[in-house]
Order: sequence, then C-alpha cells, then structure tokens
Amino acid sequence: MWPSHLSLGARQTIKSYNAEMTDSALISPDPDALKIQAAQGRLLHEQVIRSILGGAGVAVCYLLIATTQSLYSATTITAISVIYVSVAVLRWYVYTLLDPANDSDENIVAWTRKMPWLLLLTGVVWGVIIFAVGYGSSITIACLSIALAAGLSSGAVGAMAVVHKCYLYYSMPMTTALTIVLLLGDTFTHQLLALPVLLFMAVNYGFSLNIAETTEDNISTKLKNDELVELMSQQQAVLQEQNEEIHAAMLEIDEANKAKSLFLASASHDLAQPLHSMKLFLLALESESDREKQQVLIENARKSSDAMSDLFTALLDVSKLDANQVTVEPESKLLTDVLAPLIPEFKELAESRGLTFINNVVEVSVYADPTIVQRICRNLLHNALAYTSGGTVTLGAEVSGSTVTITVNDTGIGIPDSEQKLIFNTFYQVHNTERDKKKGLGLGLSIVARLAALSDFQLRLRSKVGQGTTVEIDIPKGQVLSSTGSEDEPETGEYTTSKTVLFIDDDESTRLAMRYVLEGFGLKAVVVEDLEAASRAFNNNTAPDLLISDYRLRNGKTGVEAALLLRKQFGRTLPVLIITGDTSPESLLDVESHQLDIMYKLSNEEELETKIRSLI
Repeated sequence: MWPSHLSLGARQTIKSYNAEMTDSALISPDPDALKIQAAQGRLLHEQVIRSILGGAGVAVCYLLIATTQSLYSATTITAISVIYVSVAVLRWYVYTLLDPANDSDENIVAWTRKMPWLLLLTGVVWGVIIFAVGYGSSITIACLSIALAAGLSSGAVGAMAVVHKCYLYYSMPMTTALTIVLLLGDTFTHQLLALPVLLFMAVNYGFSLNIAETTEDNISTKLKNDELVELMSQQQAVLQEQNEEIHAAMLEIDEANKAKSLFLASASHDLAQPLHSMKLFLLALESESDREKQQVLIENARKSSDAMSDLFTALLDVSKLDANQVTVEPESKLLTDVLAPLIPEFKELAESRGLTFINNVVEVSVYADPTIVQRICRNLLHNALAYTSGGTVTLGAEVSGSTVTITVNDTGIGIPDSEQKLIFNTFYQVHNTERDKKKGLGLGLSIVARLAALSDFQLRLRSKVGQGTTVEIDIPKGQVLSSTGSEDEPETGEYTTSKTVLFIDDDESTRLAMRYVLEGFGLKAVVVEDLEAASRAFNNNTAPDLLISDYRLRNGKTGVEAALLLRKQFGRTLPVLIITGDTSPESLLDVESHQLDIMYKLSNEEELETKIRSLI
C-alpha cells in the first residue's frame, strides 16, 4: 500500500527505482521520492556488514561440512574461500565509500544505485560455485547446495529486501544455478528437489517484496510525521512570536492609556488654572470702581485667557501630529529670514524677566520647512525662558559641511541625567510637579521631538544641573541665497469696503461676543444658532463674504457640513473659517480633508482679525 500523501509521480519514481534501476544518471524530480530512496539507501548501508558476516557464517559451515565429509578437494575448497573473501572485501570497500550521516541524499541514492550490480556479482559467484560443485554430483552434495542457497537467500531477505532490486540481483543467480543443477541431476530425486527449491524461492520473493513495500510505507510515514512535527514547530514558533507581539501591543496600549490619562489630567489642570483665575478677575472687576485697578484686573484676565490660548495652540499641534496632518514642505531659505520674527519677540520677553537674549544666528541657507523650523525654535526658546531665572538665553547657528546646527542655550536650572530622556514626553516638566503655568505646559518639547523626527532633523541635548541646558538641531544646508529682509508686516488698516460675515454657533454668549468682535473689525455680522437659520438668512441673490462656524453644531451637524451645504446654496466657493475647541484628530482630519481653514476659540483678537483679512 502506498502512503496517501505521495504524489503519483513519486510512486512511479520509487517503483521505477526498485524495479528498473540502471546505470543511467540519477533523475529524481520528486523531493518525496528522493527522500524515500535515500532512507532506503541508509537502511541498506546498515545491513552491509551484517550481510557480509552472515554470508561468511553460511560459507564457513558449508566448507566445514564439505571438508569433514571429504566432498571436495583441497584445491576446490581453497578456490571457493579465495573467491568469497575477494568479493566480501570488495563489498566492504564499497561500504566504506558512503557516510550516511554526512553525505547528501543525492550521494546516498547514487551509492545505492551501484549496490545491485555489486550484489549481482556476489550472487553470480555463488551461482558459479553451486553449479561447478553440484553438477553431476551426488544427492548429498545437491542437498548441501540447497542448504547453502537457502541460507544465503533467507539471510538476504532481511538484509537486502529494503531495496528489492538488490535482493533479486543477489538471489536469482544462485536460484537459477541450483535449479539447473537439480534438473540436470542423474536421479529422479534431483529433479523432484527442484520443485520445493522453486517454491521456497517464490516464498522468499514474496517476503522480500512485502518487506520492500512495508519499508517504503514506514519511511514515507516517518517523513510525513517529521514534516508535521516541523510544521507544528514552526506554527508554535509563529504563535509564540504572535503572542509576544500581542503582549507588546497590550503593553503599548496600556502605556498609551496611562499617557492618555496623564494627558487629560494635566490638560484639565492646566485649563482649570487660568479659567479659574479669569473668573476670579472678572468677579473682582464687577465690584471694582477704581479705573486704574479695573485695568489691572482686565490685563490679568487677558493673561489668563492667553494662557488658555497657548494650551489650545499646543493641543492643536499635538492633534495635528496624531492625525498625521503636519506636512513637511522643505525649501531653501535664509535662516535669518526664517527666525527674524522670533528675535524681537523673545528679546523683549527676556528683558521683561531680567534676562539677556543673545542672537548668534549666522546668515546661511537651510533646506527645511520654514514653519516647522520656526515652531521648533519658538518652543525651545519658550522652554529656555521658563526655566532660567538669571543670566542669558542664546539662539545661535553654526555651519559644518552640509549641516546647519541651530542651538538654543540657557543658564537655567539644568536637567538631571535621569530626566534628560523624559523631558521630551508629553506634559513632562522638570521640577514642576505643582504645574506652575509660568514654567510652560509640558507640551513644547514633546512637539519639538515629534516635529524633528517628522523632518528627519537630528536632536541632541546637553545639560548639567545648576549650569543650564543646550539643545541642538541639525538641519540640511540649502542653496546659496541673498537676504530678502524680514517679511512685510500684515496689513492692519481699516477695511476698504463693508463685508458680511455669517457666524454659526449654538452658544448664545459666544454669538453675542462674536457679533461685538466682528463689528469692531468694521464688518457686518449675521449670527445664527444653527444651519437651518443660516440657510434662511440669505436669499438667492445675496450671500455672505465669509462663513465662520463652530465645528460641532446642533442636531449632530458639523461646521464642515454647513460649509458644503451653504456653498451649494450660494453657488460659489464661499470662504470658510472653522473655529472650535475640539482638538481630536478626527475633527482635524475632517476639516483638513475639505481644505478649510481652522482656528481655536481661544486664539487672540489679532490672530482672528489677521485670518479674516486673509480670507476676505
């Protein structure tokens, strides 16, 4: 019976190998057949020495009987002994040519292919001996020849039948010679003995064929089991790897949840502080009649509002990064032009805190996104000022080959070695467990790290407690450019014509405040509470010059939906500004995918007016 997993080609190859092996080049296209043939060859190799010794034992007994009974002459016995020993030595030599443990399957099969011919030679030698000494001899010698052939043939069943062709080549010459001797014998007894000899050899042939097929089945089953074990081992390894990945993912999710909880707790704290302060300032303002004190309270309330605005701006940066909405658009531009807006701003801020601001930026072209470079430097300077109580804050740049290194250095409190890898984490702040907003929000450096990674900038930090901190950013050098001077200041004059702005928000107080703001800009304001009211506010012949909308409106509608519907109603590309407090990546993606402008509700008045001017 053939193993079920073997292909038809494999079965035919094995049958051909066992039944019709020739001296032609070995061809084994089927890997299963090659493995089975090699396994048969290894089993055959294991039996060579036993077969030689077993044949020697039978030969010795045969010769001893012949000698003691004086059946043959000394010359005949010597000749038989020399011939057998010569063949045995030859078989031993061929045995030594193969190392089954190290040789390839192809080499083993090639060795096995030679063995039937060697065994044929052995069988022919025994056949010649049986014929030479048995022809015309007595019934005693005939019986001795039968015993010799039977012993050799029976031993060969176990030793050679794993490759059926080997058994046939070995036994057939002896069987044939013995049968001829008996058929040509002088008595009827000789001829009668030929029949049981033929029956015996037929039985042995059947046994050998069964052994060969059983061996093939066993080898095939073992190979299949080995393949299953290997497959199971591989699957176990894959499962182990997947389990490790799942475990790592679970740890990552757990860390993300912890970071999210910390993020929300810190954001809530940092929002609650200025909001609470502003509320207190406004309450105090209600009962304060002194004009000078009123101005102080108003200024403090404005500072609290600015603090909330700073947090929302930082949250917007984080949300844009989380939503993969920060695009890098590098260009060659002079670094002095990129950083020009920061110099007066931080010089004034440093002086207001009793610090010295030093500008050591060289005039060199950089190849980078100017907005990202400016944002990185702004955050680094804010952080440096927040943690420096005396001394200097320096903004510098040096050129080395094809790299420009921007440096922000301070003489502040410094960062312990144990915390230097942590300060770029979201909301992490050195020596600010009480969340003092004067020291910043803990978002700036995390934004710096993410913007630097996004732009492929190298970020380095050196710090020593009590001596200050230096942060370096490596930026590619750009093409040679000449200075263009600082950019023109945005226009701040009055509007030349009256424009109409449609504002949608479901909060009544927000609508009232925005009406005052827009009218203060010299604009005509139409404020409504939902999309339906916005659609009714204009007829087919009129349309606003600008739509400003909250992102989240009533009845599950969004500012994006309002923009699309009103553009369709008015039949033109209406400028749209989404003003929201939603910092989720999903809302940013929604606004960005429709190419709409966005601002946060706590942006200051100057930013709002500049944005409106740019849109209308």
